[in-house]
Parts: sequence; C-alpha cells; structure tokens
Amino acid sequence: MRLIDADALKSKLQARHDNGNDDFDKGYNIGLGTAIDLIDCAPTIETEQKERPQGEWICTFHSTFPQYEPDEYRCSICNCVGNKRDKFCNVCGAQMKGGKE
Repeated sequence: MRLIDADALKSKLQARHDNGNDDFDKGYNIGLGTAIDLIDCAPTIETEQKERPQGEWICTFHSTFPQYEPDEYRCSICNCVGNKRDKFCNVCGAQMKGGKE
C-alpha cells in the first residue's frame, strides 16, 4: 500500500473533467467522474494513527489439492481474503507478519 494525497489527485482529475467539451470528452468525462467518486469512497487511515495496524494472515481453508485450489488466508484485522506472501493487507493496509495455520 502507498499513502497518497487523495485531495491533490482528485483536484487534478476534476480539472481534466471540467475542461472536456466535445463528444469524445463526454465518454472520457464519465470515466473521470467515476474515478473521482471512487476516491471519495476509498477507505482512509485515521490521522491520529501513528503506526499502521499490525496483523497477520490466518489460514481459514487448507486445500487438499494445493496445485488446483490454494489455501485461503484472511487478514486478522479486517477478515478480508489476501495472499499470505503480501506484506500488507490490500483492504485495511495492516502490516502483516508471519501467519497462523
């Protein structure tokens, strides 16, 4: 995960959105409007939070045939499915350590 200035990104997208005025730009502007909405709906990290939350991957499903069906791991913070090799949860941003079987 990478922390970005969402307000600056939204401002740049909004400026491009506002400059479109021909038929081609209408479709382009729909995409820009969607991107702006997604930025508004994206989860945030609390500003008073000094550090990332610390979590770990918890195995919730052991596959009998791992070559066809991998084990399932979930974040101990938000319970979302993730890849046990990831260093951070893609949903809540928790920094992952080890994992429990």
